[in-house]
Amino acid sequence: MNTTDLPPTELRAVLQHQQAMADVQSNIERLRQAIAEQQGKAEQLRVQVAEVTDLQTQREDLLADIATGQDKAAELKTLDARLTRKKVDLQEQGTQAAIDQTVAGLTRKLEHTEGQLADLQKEHPNLLRLLLHAHAEELGEVYVATARQLSGIYDRLASLSKLLEGHEQAHSISVVPIGGLQIPAFRLESVRPYVLSLNPAYITDTQRRTWGDLRPFIDAEKSTLRAQGVQVN
Repeated sequence: MNTTDLPPTELRAVLQHQQAMADVQSNIERLRQAIAEQQGKAEQLRVQVAEVTDLQTQREDLLADIATGQDKAAELKTLDARLTRKKVDLQEQGTQAAIDQTVAGLTRKLEHTEGQLADLQKEHPNLLRLLLHAHAEELGEVYVATARQLSGIYDRLASLSKLLEGHEQAHSISVVPIGGLQIPAFRLESVRPYVLSLNPAYITDTQRRTWGDLRPFIDAEKSTLRAQGVQVN
């Protein structure tokens, strides 16, 4: 097992959820942009309405001048051409009512989509928790296997240390007294079957071990040596 690989089912759920949040966030950005564009159109519409109103006021003034005998027919013709173009442009922009209705619809969609994002964001921590816990369970299996292997090697080294003590010029290979190995437990289902009943904080605890407890392991080491032709007492 590659201990850096995450559990595929839980990982897929988290990645799909993150993609869903990213998609919804993109929708929110598009809706906000669309609302901003409509608001820009509304501002342009207000400017053009003001321009048309100003031109109409100028037209009224010209008509008044013409009615009082002033020769301003040419100016009126030029102004009417400008006013006609402005009115055409204004019609192409649509009405303020249509813009308001569009903004209202977009705003409702935005509120709904923001609600979707909020719901997804609330769900994300739980999916992440499931992923982390599943990963911990997988690592727990590796941890127990490694701990059991380490415990076995420790017993063998402790046994060899005891055998070496029986030789005059040999130095003990033990740095700490026998019983120095403790491997803590974890609250995981993969670890729970191996928790020590007398000391549930550990899966291995040699603190109370005596040399007598090592006798089976010492005998096993002697048997291994004898099997390969070495004479030992």
